Amino acid sequence: MLTSMRVAIIGQGYVGLTISVGAFGSGHKVFGIESNEKLITKLNAGLSHIEGISAEKIKAGIASGSYLATSDFSKISQCYRRSHSS
Repeated sequence: MLTSMRVAIIGQGYVGLTISVGAFGSGHKVFGIESNEKLITKLNAGLSHIEGISAEKIKAGIASGSYLATSDFSKISQCYRRSHSS
């Protein structure tokens, strides 16, 4: 059984945004960490800057609460998951 995870992807360029979309499309909560505030604003408005990633995908991730673009590196600490041993 696959468990939904909270993940942080650092950088929301060609590689990072593609990984982010794949992760939230698979049911995970994604924090897209980015230093470019203009890009963060565009992403959180549901706009894609990468050919092949539609605005609809970004908007769906935001609407479902599965994706947030941010410059807040402290979000990484929210991704910690303690492993349980049986």
